[in-house]
Amino acid sequence: MGESQKLCVAAFFSTLLQHSHLTDRRLLALVIERTLELCEDPLEDTLRLAVQGLKAVPKKEILRHASEQLKVLTGALPMWAVEGRPLILKAISTLVTILQLCTDETAKKLIPKAYHTAKECLENADAEIRGAMVGLLGVLVKRASGIELLTRQCHGSLARLLLHLQDSCPAVSQACQLALRQCTPHFTGFNVVIEDHFSREAFIFTTFIRGMTALLHERFPGVMAVYRDAALRFSNSSSPALRSGSAVLIEDGEKLLEHHGIMETQKSSL
Repeated sequence: MGESQKLCVAAFFSTLLQHSHLTDRRLLALVIERTLELCEDPLEDTLRLAVQGLKAVPKKEILRHASEQLKVLTGALPMWAVEGRPLILKAISTLVTILQLCTDETAKKLIPKAYHTAKECLENADAEIRGAMVGLLGVLVKRASGIELLTRQCHGSLARLLLHLQDSCPAVSQACQLALRQCTPHFTGFNVVIEDHFSREAFIFTTFIRGMTALLHERFPGVMAVYRDAALRFSNSSSPALRSGSAVLIEDGEKLLEHHGIMETQKSSL
């Protein structure tokens, strides 16, 4: 099939999905399957139309095709992050919808891949893409919290939200504040600390991070290494603010890990 033909097919399928013209479930499943195949096409216009069509998939069908959609979208996101800003924004929006609607059992399969993709795209030079990724991380924290198998993804996402409060773009920093406000009620006591700091006229990042690391160590001592590792990833960032935020998190995290190690040694010697 030539490029122009694929473009026409993508436009046709996208229109069918967006305007709910398909009532037969088997036909709808077939159109979704073909649209997913078009998401792997190298032509950006075809990709854009395919992703736009997937974004309009009815909620009931999203759950039936969640694994296939997420596999295609997360696999292509790193490439799209370089080649097409409108495309990746649509893809992230679709991912968020899938993750919000899927069951916990499906989430266990989908979140690790989505988390890996979000990590890879978070340092994109485009602030709007970073802001969209921040929204995706907020959803990952909410969906992964309380699921033991997803502890690393949950806290890794939270660590990146904390660090990007120092993003060079004010809009991304604000998106982080919003995401943290929405996801931290899932952790008892965290929203009190966050609201206390975010409501202050002068927000001091260092003070906030130290308060959060102390609280994290108290509630989740076993995952502090996840926060340190996330900070280490950004220690060579091109953004001076992110480098400085990483340094604070690394320093405090290592102090707490060292303290935890000393306490464990003392306990084992008793």
